[in-house]
Amino acid sequence: IKLPSNLKGFGQITLNSYNMDMLDVPASVDTFGYGSIGVSPLGSSLTFINVNNPVPADLDYLIAPFRGNQKVLFVPQGAKEAYSNDKIWSSNFTEIREVSPEAPFIGEYVEDENSRYLILSDCAAIVGFKGYSDIDNIKDFVEYNGKSYPVKYLVNYKLNAPQKLILNHDENLVWHDNKVNDVYTPHLQRHQTAPNQWFNFPGGASDGHNNYGQEMYDYKINKSKGLLKVLSVDNNVKIDKISINGEQLPLTDDGLYKFDCSVSPSVSVNYTLFDKYPLTTSYSNEFNAALPDSDLFVGIEQSAIDYSAPVKIYDLKGNKVYEGNVQNQSFKGKVYIVVQNNVAKSIYFNN
Repeated sequence: IKLPSNLKGFGQITLNSYNMDMLDVPASVDTFGYGSIGVSPLGSSLTFINVNNPVPADLDYLIAPFRGNQKVLFVPQGAKEAYSNDKIWSSNFTEIREVSPEAPFIGEYVEDENSRYLILSDCAAIVGFKGYSDIDNIKDFVEYNGKSYPVKYLVNYKLNAPQKLILNHDENLVWHDNKVNDVYTPHLQRHQTAPNQWFNFPGGASDGHNNYGQEMYDYKINKSKGLLKVLSVDNNVKIDKISINGEQLPLTDDGLYKFDCSVSPSVSVNYTLFDKYPLTTSYSNEFNAALPDSDLFVGIEQSAIDYSAPVKIYDLKGNKVYEGNVQNQSFKGKVYIVVQNNVAKSIYFNN
């Protein structure tokens, strides 16, 4: 809501903030009555307030004009310190941002095929889902009047919310009052502003997501032996490309890839969600160096197989591919189940 420019103040319980995303208060307002921006029994959706007066209005704790879900306060350039030092104003908002002549407060909406965005000042917020699909892929930027605004906030994403949300942002979104069943992200670190949201995240990223969620694919590495494993564990995730140190490798059925163990590996995993949304996760040398070496099979040893005794060898689908003495046979480059003396072992052959 944008209020008239000649408004002087608010009386008691003037506005109901239910179903309101934004309130733009003119510079002429210097009075707020008791509970002037109140909350209905259904709650409050008001998140953004833009105050154009550079001088904070005098408030009293008993007046408490802001009763609800306000989180972000926009103030004129140079006024942030004054509002931050005011105990009552600062206690009602989790963030205070300054606007400027170069980035004025806009307060207008734009929509795409699935979602509704609110243009703020130098950024935008996604404030609703239109309900035309069970999946929403949030944009990094939204266009308004020929200018790009980075999407920084995700708010009031409850009513009509999609069942699945794809979050492919380079920077963290600030979450306010959202309810989404499943969030998919290619990032190795959790969005810190969404600590209680269940995430589907890349393999190897459990620590970065506080172990709250599940991996979309298996990611394990043994740096000392030069072996990487990338294998989808989600039917909605299709691995498209694996690159190690910039070299694209042919995809394998078992998800095992060899690399030169004398070189610190960086890995890029390209994959597609729901046969429609392409994502990429990059694992830096530093990230891989911090991962413990997994117990991947990278060779055949005398202790693993007794060459003098017959074996039965099965592929990972349970099909028997060989029976007999293994000494003169070649199964290079794949993992098999080897049964010998009634003991089954998973072994990767490199010769």
